[in-house]
Amino acid sequence: MSRESFEMVLSKIVGHKAFNLHGKTPQADPRLQLVICAYRFGSSGSSASVGNIARRFGVSEGFAPLDVSRLLSVEGSVFNWPAREERTTIKARTIRESGFPDCVGMLDGTLVLLKYKSTKDGEDYWSYKSRYGISAMVVCDDKREIRYMFIGICGSAHDI
Repeated sequence: MSRESFEMVLSKIVGHKAFNLHGKTPQADPRLQLVICAYRFGSSGSSASVGNIARRFGVSEGFAPLDVSRLLSVEGSVFNWPAREERTTIKARTIRESGFPDCVGMLDGTLVLLKYKSTKDGEDYWSYKSRYGISAMVVCDDKREIRYMFIGICGSAHDI
């Protein structure tokens, strides 16, 4: 993840209530929480284990899963489909820059690889890449901001 991308994601989550809870224990700085999530998402095998993350970052073993849950809870408030006025603006920029008329977003699919076969209906997750995975679809606007994301179709499904 580039520093620019990190700072952009941080700016989107820093004010979110999931990262500003006021309980008995003070909550970690949102920057640290995002670093831990990025590390975990970019790791596999034992590197992504809760114990390894706790030792590496000096947090409790319960912190890493909770941290990821916090980040995922922000999704609905970070990605939003543009309102009518903004869609008009996006369409104008897109036709000016690329010549595509009436285009609000660009769409692509990808396969999120799984380390292990799912315990439930595992064969459904076997993909065309000869690995287990879950299909994802992402729509971004002309400024490369993610506007919509869907993750969840098993890897054996055709393009979504």
